[in-house]
Amino acid sequence: MLRIFLLSLVISHMGFISAQFKEQIEENVSDTVYQLIDQNDFFQAKAVLIQEISQNLFLAERFDYENYQNVKNQVFERLTRDDENIPLVFCQLFEKISWKDMQKELTAYQEKIQRQMEGFFISVTAQDSFYQLPLLEEDKKNIRIIIKTMAEKGLVKLLLERRYLEKKGDQINYIHPLRFIGYIFSDEKLKNCMRQIKTSRFKWNEFIKGFSRRMDEEYTVDNLTRFIPEFVEQVHPQHPERIESFIRKKSWEELVADLLN
Repeated sequence: MLRIFLLSLVISHMGFISAQFKEQIEENVSDTVYQLIDQNDFFQAKAVLIQEISQNLFLAERFDYENYQNVKNQVFERLTRDDENIPLVFCQLFEKISWKDMQKELTAYQEKIQRQMEGFFISVTAQDSFYQLPLLEEDKKNIRIIIKTMAEKGLVKLLLERRYLEKKGDQINYIHPLRFIGYIFSDEKLKNCMRQIKTSRFKWNEFIKGFSRRMDEEYTVDNLTRFIPEFVEQVHPQHPERIESFIRKKSWEELVADLLN
């Protein structure tokens, strides 16, 4: 996984993109999108806009969910301002662009920039480090909010705050699950919160369901085992030899339960 801030720092310091060039990009993108819409190629038009949104996020050096929503709205407002006859079907398609779409596109864009920079600055191999998997201060704050709320609130209050918690969850969904769980179990207060969560079958199942989904995604692309040594170093499990076995068997609930001991 590529480290977002290092690459954005490289671009900003080397002055690759000026404000004038950014405006030219927007103009060219708009022309391309209008042509594709005229040809009823709505999915390709959507793909072009996803690329533009990801590039704007990259240049802004902000990769949080709130900024993604702001940039997405700005792109749509510019598009509809210049042409009021955008078909409704395309507007609906654009609305369905998700944060997950953006994460995939950001990864692809980062890899493209990384390849361009390899000869000048940094090797991709450094990104194999567990500690270089992205985890922003804002992410840590959101994780604390989610875990503490789940631990401290009763079921009725949790149901009332479900949408709020789901929004927070969407914002941290991009984080590698071992980085996510590593942060929780390296903090004694959050670890105690997890013990409280485990006493409620409903809360525990909800947590494990979300965690398991992300672990399954990373397992599918063989993006777990190489991070085990540093993960173990961070969380200091009572039985470190079990971690690899849990991951190999995809025993995600057993993994989390073992870390509570």
